[in-house]
Amino acid sequence: MARDTAEDWKRIGETEPWWGVLSAPEFLQANITEETKERFYAQGRDEMAWVMETLAQHFGAIKPDVGLDFGAGLGRLSFPMAHVCREVYGVDISPGMRQEAERQAQRREIQNVRFVDTVPDNLQSDWINSYIVFQHILPRMGYHILRSLCATLNPGGVASVHMTFAHDSRDNNTLVRDLLSWRFDGDTLTALENNEHRPGEQSMYDYDMNVVLMIFARAGIRDVLLRHTDHGGAHGYWFFGRKTH
Repeated sequence: MARDTAEDWKRIGETEPWWGVLSAPEFLQANITEETKERFYAQGRDEMAWVMETLAQHFGAIKPDVGLDFGAGLGRLSFPMAHVCREVYGVDISPGMRQEAERQAQRREIQNVRFVDTVPDNLQSDWINSYIVFQHILPRMGYHILRSLCATLNPGGVASVHMTFAHDSRDNNTLVRDLLSWRFDGDTLTALENNEHRPGEQSMYDYDMNVVLMIFARAGIRDVLLRHTDHGGAHGYWFFGRKTH
């Protein structure tokens, strides 16, 4: 039986929301300070400034009306999006994450972000964004979610979505932890039994980039720019694209 990652993230949101977004010791509840929180959000502003610059360089200046940040967590990327969008929807499955995000929005007097648990019905967006999120979702679920996000995008709208596709030997911790037994025939590793570990731990998954690119193509996002990421052996790509029709 596949792991219930939704339960993991609900538990993380209740116990370690800051660490759940950026898994470094300084963001553990025992270590978090107001100064650390400000660094947390400052890093998000810097990352989104780079995202917006990359989109503008390849697709021209963007003027999105409605933004959609999937896996919004504590609003680290939703808040910078709110500075360029009239309205932003920050989607996160964890109630604890959403509650803290709303507190942080009030503190920063950001009034044009709504934190919700699912994408609102019939939402039409001009910018879909997601970073270091899909890697924690089982791909068979993640592909469906990506299709749903792309379906909200208006013609001319842009996408900035991060997906992981492989791990190297520097990052095999979750593989060893999550599998109780497996079969390796020299070419393919097959899980035989999953290891039941305590809720609230992060698992990592790799996506088939052919499937991801076809999802974008089917959605009319056919001019796509890729930027590689390497997070300690977890390899991924930022996908930047614009819907053409």
